[in-house]
Amino acid sequence: MGLEFWRVGQTTPRAIGVDAPQLERDGWDGLLIADSQCVIGDSYVALAIAAQATSTIGLGVGVTNPVTRHPSVTASAAAGVQELSGGRVVLGIGRGDSSLAHIGLAPASPAVFENYVRTVRTYLGGGPVPFDQLDRAGHRPSTELGGAGIPEESRLRWLNPDVPRVPVDVAASGPAAIGVAARHADRVTFGVGADHERLSWAIETARAARADAGLDPATLSMGAYVNVVAHPDEGAAITLANDETGAQTEAHQKFMMGEIDKLAVHHRTAKMLSGEQATVAAVLKALDGAKLAHIAAHGAHELPEERCRTTWWIRQP
Repeated sequence: MGLEFWRVGQTTPRAIGVDAPQLERDGWDGLLIADSQCVIGDSYVALAIAAQATSTIGLGVGVTNPVTRHPSVTASAAAGVQELSGGRVVLGIGRGDSSLAHIGLAPASPAVFENYVRTVRTYLGGGPVPFDQLDRAGHRPSTELGGAGIPEESRLRWLNPDVPRVPVDVAASGPAAIGVAARHADRVTFGVGADHERLSWAIETARAARADAGLDPATLSMGAYVNVVAHPDEGAAITLANDETGAQTEAHQKFMMGEIDKLAVHHRTAKMLSGEQATVAAVLKALDGAKLAHIAAHGAHELPEERCRTTWWIRQP
């Protein structure tokens, strides 16, 4: 199976019924919807609509976080869309970015993040979750009430055994999050840009952590988030990239932008800096050479003509 290309969309529940089928026709392998309640609406509502409007494209949450949803709620929602879609769902989990920033919170700590990923994956597998593994948020435990019929552990009791378990994908940019992915996830998607050296570091870090956990590194699927803007006018591409990513501060992000037959690759620090020239084929060859399984493409190509143009060059050998 070759390198997959997934589209990171900022679509809404109202628009997804049109957007998802169009992306499927355009040839994208998957569509990711952020779980950012104050920005784009509910991701699971959107994915449920997309599941019914499409037949082959992968559907994913890109990404949820350990704070805004109880792990049982996250797992149940993802499993519901998995059954509805015929097994096309991937559940992405990160420490929390816009979803937490818009409610005045910082990203979850590594310890909270790891417990959440482990717990969600247990739920998705139909396994039991001890109550003491769950954050009660100050609530009185049900075991204090006494009486018959009070469960002694938590699990998703309604899962259909004929539906494949939803794979968990951890979004990671540093060694702590990469370690969480290696120990508990099925997939990891790196947020280190498109630079081959950085990707190589992330891949080797993940493989080493997977082996240290007593797991086969070959069983961890790896990919990368890459910001992409395709436009025949390079200046317009840079403007679009600035508009799309101006709120981001990650100094390690690389952005690919430019013409169909020539890309200007820029590195974002405090400002957009001009960088080396590369053909689309060379960039994609470098990414494919990093032994990645999937690319999750961000970008300011929401208009149909820009989306088609991006699809055209991203598919070139």
